[in-house]
Order: sequence, then C-alpha cells, then structure tokens
Amino acid sequence: MPAEDVGLGTGDWGGRGLEVILRSDAGPVSAYGYTTWWPEPTVDATRVSYVLPMTLTGHSTDGLLPRDVLERAAAEDGTLTAQLRSARVDPAVALAVDPRLLESVLEALADPDATVEDAPAEEEPDAEDPAGEPTDTPEASGPEDSAAPASPEGTPDDATAGGAVTSPADAEDTAHPTGAPTDDPSTAPGASETPIDPAAVTQPPTDAPDPTPHLRDWYTAFLELAHTRTVIALPWADADVAALENAGLQDLADRARSGRSVVTEVFAEARTDVAWPTAATEADLERAAAQGVRTAILSDLQKPAVTSYTSNALSSLTISLPGTASGSEESESDSASGLMEALVVDSGLTDTLSQPDADPAVVAGEYLAELAAITLERPYDSREVFVTLPRSVPVGEVAPTAAAPAGATAALSAGASAPWVETQDLPSLLDGQPVARAPLTTPEVPAGSEDDAAAFGSLADLYPTTLTALGENRVRAHRFASAFTDPEAVRRESDHGLLSCTSAGWVGAPLTSVDTCALTAAEASSGLFAGLRPEKGSSVLLVTGEEISIPVIVQNTTDEDARVAVRIRATTPGLSAQQSPFAVVEAGQSARFEVPVTGVANANVESRIELVTETDEVMPETTELFVRVRADWENIGTAVIGSGLLLVLVLGIIKTVSRGRRTIPKNQLDAAVARAHEIDRD
Repeated sequence: MPAEDVGLGTGDWGGRGLEVILRSDAGPVSAYGYTTWWPEPTVDATRVSYVLPMTLTGHSTDGLLPRDVLERAAAEDGTLTAQLRSARVDPAVALAVDPRLLESVLEALADPDATVEDAPAEEEPDAEDPAGEPTDTPEASGPEDSAAPASPEGTPDDATAGGAVTSPADAEDTAHPTGAPTDDPSTAPGASETPIDPAAVTQPPTDAPDPTPHLRDWYTAFLELAHTRTVIALPWADADVAALENAGLQDLADRARSGRSVVTEVFAEARTDVAWPTAATEADLERAAAQGVRTAILSDLQKPAVTSYTSNALSSLTISLPGTASGSEESESDSASGLMEALVVDSGLTDTLSQPDADPAVVAGEYLAELAAITLERPYDSREVFVTLPRSVPVGEVAPTAAAPAGATAALSAGASAPWVETQDLPSLLDGQPVARAPLTTPEVPAGSEDDAAAFGSLADLYPTTLTALGENRVRAHRFASAFTDPEAVRRESDHGLLSCTSAGWVGAPLTSVDTCALTAAEASSGLFAGLRPEKGSSVLLVTGEEISIPVIVQNTTDEDARVAVRIRATTPGLSAQQSPFAVVEAGQSARFEVPVTGVANANVESRIELVTETDEVMPETTELFVRVRADWENIGTAVIGSGLLLVLVLGIIKTVSRGRRTIPKNQLDAAVARAHEIDRD
C-alpha cells in the first residue's frame, strides 16, 4: 500500500504507528504495529553493537544440563537453535557463552552410548544447518581447521586497549591478554576436569545410531560460528556473581568465576575481563576489578545519559582498585583509582527484542522505528548504541524449555538492511572514546510478588531468602562431602547445582519459581547424602562382660565411592561400643562393617548406628539398633557355690586352730611310764 494513500508520507521521515481495525458483526478487532517512512534522506546511520547470551536457565542436580533437554533445545524449534539463528544474522554479534552449557554439551556428545528420553525423532538430513541457513561454508573452515582462528578485527591486543582500566596498579595486569588474574584457571575450584576434545565430539558414532543428532549438528555449527566472533566467557550458569557476594556467598561466587576456564579451553581468545551483572553497585565493581574485570555491561537505568538525546554506549567509571597508592607506604587500606569501561545497554531497544509472545513482524517494525527515532535526534551526528539480546528465561518452575523470542531474529534481520542502521562489532565499540554519563545509580524498582518479579535488579535484592537458603544448603553439603573418596568433586557438583538457581536469567521470573529451584536443589543435595546409609539390623542379645563385633551393612546407592566408618552410639551406659575401621564402599555397592561392643550392665539399650567421616562428620542417615545386655547366670551360680565351699573350709581351719593342743591326765601318764620300764627290764 503506498504511504501517500494512508497519510504516512508527510512530514519528517521516521517511525509511524499503525492500527488496523477489522469490523464485523461480532465487533471490531484491532492490531497495532509500526512502520518507518523513509524518503531516502541523507543521514548518518546509528551504529549498533550486539551481545547474544548462549545460555539455558534452569536447575540441574549436578550443574550439567540433562542430555534429553539439550537434544530438545537443539531441535528446529528449540532454544539453542533460535539463539544460533539470531547470532548468524549479523557477523558483528558477539557471543556471551555460559560454561555450564558448553560443558553439558561436551559431556552429552562424548557419550554416544547413552539413550535420550523423549528426544525428538531424527529428521531426514537436508542442506540446511540448525540455524535454518544453507551450509555453504567451505570445507577448510570446518571445526578441525578452526583450532587457532585469527582474532576478530578490532580485538584489543592487551587489557588496556579500548579505554580499559588505567592506573599504576594495572601494570602487572597487562601481562595477561584478557586482563584476568594470571593464576592458572585449571587449578581453581570449579575448573573443568573433563579431557574432552571439543572438535572430536562433532563426529557421530560409526558403530551405532547417534542418540543426539540435533545437538551434534547444533554444536558443529556453533563451534564453527564462535571461532569467527568475539566470545565473552560468562560465570558458571551465568550466575549473578555480585548478588552472591552481597549475600555473603564469596566461595560460591569464586566457584562461578572459575568456571570460565571451560570456555577458554575451547575458545582460547575468549574474554574473561567482562562482567555482566543484573545490577551493580560501586562496591560490586571494585570487587570485580580485583578479579581482573576491566569492562562492565550495565543498564542505562544505572548509567543514564546526561544529554537530552541518546548518548553513546561506551562510558567509563572511576573506581577504587586494590593496591598501593602512589607515594605512600604499602598498606592494606591503600588503593589507587582507575577507570573501568562501561558498556551501557539501551534498555528500550533490549526490551523490544525481549517480547516473548509478540509477532516477529511487529517486533521488527517497532525496533526499526525506535532506531529511526534515535537517528532523528541528531541526524548528522552518528551515535553508537549497545543492545543485548534476551537471556534464556525459564518456563514453569525449573525446566529450561523457553525458546528465545523469534522477534529478536526478525528485528536483527530487518536492521541489517535498514539504511539508517549500521552494525559494528564489540571491539570496534570499545575502541571508541568514552562519553560522560550520570554517576552509577540504583533505580527504585518494585519488589514484585509471588507471581511476578521485577524485571531489573540484583538477585540479592529480589530473592534474598532464596540465596540464604542456598548458602545454608551449601554449608551442609560441603560438610557431608567428606564422606566420599573425592570430596572436591562432590563439592564442585553441589556448587554447580546451586549456581543453576542463581542465573541472571531468573531475574523477572516468578518468585515461586525461584524458590522452587532452591528447594529442588536442596532436595537433590539431601538425596545424594541419603544414598549412603546403614541397613537396619535385628536386635542383639549380649551378656555382661562379653566383647563381640556387631556386623552392620552399609549401602551406597550414589555414583561416588565413599570412605566411612560405623559407630554405635548407646543411650545408656549399659553398652560400651567402639568405632569400626574406615573402609571404602564403592558406588552402587554395599559393604559389611564390624563394630566392637562390650556389655557393661544388665539393661535394654536403645542405640543408633551412625556413619562417620574421616573429619568426624556424622552423616544424616542413621538407623536404630536394640541391644539386650543380660547377666550370665551359669557362671554366676558356679562362682557362688565355689565361694560357699571355700567359706566352709576356711571356717573349719579357723575352728581347729582355735582349740589348741590336748593335755594328757597324770594317772594315764604314770601308767604309760611304768609300762615302758617293764618293757625295758624284759
């Protein structure tokens, strides 16, 4: 329809709102949309830079996404395919990669013998890749040939390029190309220990059907694409690290940061010096700078423009850096000031791309109209804006099943052909000159309700009780992890599971969903430790003074080998029990322990069988044991009779001794002497 026919071709060029009304006997039905009147004026185009997060939000017990979930997400209508389709629209789109997603995919593809439950049926192969575009990539650009790609054009050569933090304290940081700490990430807690070749898993199994065909195709296309883009390594599960630190969970925040090594192992040029908090304070950014962060992605709600028109996206922040102030003696209280880059997100454009249920054509029209309005503000002064595509939002309670909004892909495609829009990659944006913006601020945001949460803010502010519960669960899990032969692996899996409930994608989700995630994480942790338990035995009869060993069977239904000892704790002093020696109970097996006990006194003793670790932690699963201690009457009777006979003998001896020697009468003595003389004479 010609613009003149509907009155749109008058006045200045720019966006026009449209309303279409369909009238019928049932009543009018209307729909809204946008279009842009473009009579080919001469303007300086607005330059747009994008970051697309490659994440899936949702809880998983060990922190890794289940194989069947990944296979569904990589199908034609899945979240991962939608994200990849958006990324392929323009080569300037940077990728923010979640290490949890990357490691989950590698683990799923490295085990081709596993089966996938409820996975989509394998489709007939065609000439299109998972992103829905023809696969016209030359053979030489396959994953195997992308092991050492050239740096994207405009990538800074060192941490100080593009206006990074500049202060005397930064001299040591420039030795690392990404500005991250120089410690080896593989030694940090949470570092990946999976020796999986990222390129090798792109090859399907040759001796069996591929259980994950969609996921393997998606990963092959993603690996090829990401090697040509700027990649930002996110914390594990895209966790809100600042919120964890504000909630006192510093160790959990460190675990999330260290997970970035999973991304750098696959993409050596990935940037680890970029932070993307949901909301941040100056203290948050100072802590991030101490961890090597040199660029922060912030909303314009926190860094508003000081001009009447849209300001450039690149700004800066003055923060305190840990170190020694110039000209002063070394002291823990000394610090130096420096500038941190701030990439300020245009929240209006980002919100337009984040509409989950809107028609893609409507989203694209609205997006172009908004960019036209920005260009019209200063048509001969090109501005640079920064847009982040939506993070994966969970649907239901804890399942990462929501597809990325289709409107985002449509809007990016439309922007690529609009004459008042140009795209530029992230390094080019960072090479520009920072502009002045208002100081960092925290806007007033409604707290939300059980059904809806505020769309902006820190998890520490939006879900404080949830983070408290996660912290308590973590303390408990780390204590009981000492029961296993590899406690660090158990702690790492537990932490990764908890971090899945702290993803930035939860911001804006219903409060009940986040609480459910925390409850599910707690139940999963309890279920793991409940898998190590003693079997309930029958009652035991024991005589006093007897020393025996009571057999106890310990079951281990977990996937980890355990090393424990068995202790019987009596409630009365009638039974004395020792502790069994420590022994290993293999995963999925049971073992017999012998616990030495001694009957002390005649009693019915109610006792408990406990499993103890080498750090003297008592595991939560215990069981009862009833012990009857009885006297040995046969031995007691023999002792009593023997004692009676001995007493009679002693009394007889005493009586005999007390009588003394008998005296002979004198007449009998004289008669005896006379008889003796007579005998002598004879």
